Amino acid sequence: MRWLFCTVLATLSVSAAAQPAPECVQNGGQTVCGYGCINQGGQVHCGQQPGAECKVAYGKVACGFSCVAAYGELRCAQTAPGICQAAQGKIVCFDPPLAAPLVGTSPAPIPKASCETASGKVACGYHCARAGGDIRCAQTPKGNCGTVAGTIVCNDPPPVFSFSPSTPQMQCTSAAGRMACGYSCKSSAGNVKCAQTPAGVCEANAGTITCFDPPRPAQ
Repeated sequence: MRWLFCTVLATLSVSAAAQPAPECVQNGGQTVCGYGCINQGGQVHCGQQPGAECKVAYGKVACGFSCVAAYGELRCAQTAPGICQAAQGKIVCFDPPLAAPLVGTSPAPIPKASCETASGKVACGYHCARAGGDIRCAQTPKGNCGTVAGTIVCNDPPPVFSFSPSTPQMQCTSAAGRMACGYSCKSSAGNVKCAQTPAGVCEANAGTITCFDPPRPAQ
């Protein structure tokens, strides 16, 4: 038991040591605190998340992650799993919708998002799919996208499931030119439906598909 306690304590100590410490910078009566602070043009700028950095380009300052300078603009994602990419004359940035409140508290690292291009369009997120010159991405790691008959279908689990390590990734199923993404997917008589949560269930009977999702945990 003592060995287990020491092991856990050591693990926590390593995690704490790996977390960068915030800093406070003073300049001309102004004090700004955060991460990766810089003094530019007589003003102090700091990122608001551990590991953030501040960049200068085109006379502009931006703080965050995956910062990109292009086309006279400078932009940064606001969370570590977020991403920015320059394409088609613009900078597109994406942050997973729940990443900010989960940073530092999630039981597992949030996978970094990616950006992809198709026919002059840029989309960012997870498990992107292309069809008919279009491109779309799921908004969370557990979501998914599929294509059928030149159409892209994307879906994501409810927020409480979206970043849980135990949540399986959604699956996409097609039938007769239709597609649905989710869990326990069933197809019947040219129709297809999926449950929206991992504990949900769908059953097909006489050409009708019935899906049920248990009440969701409190968020």
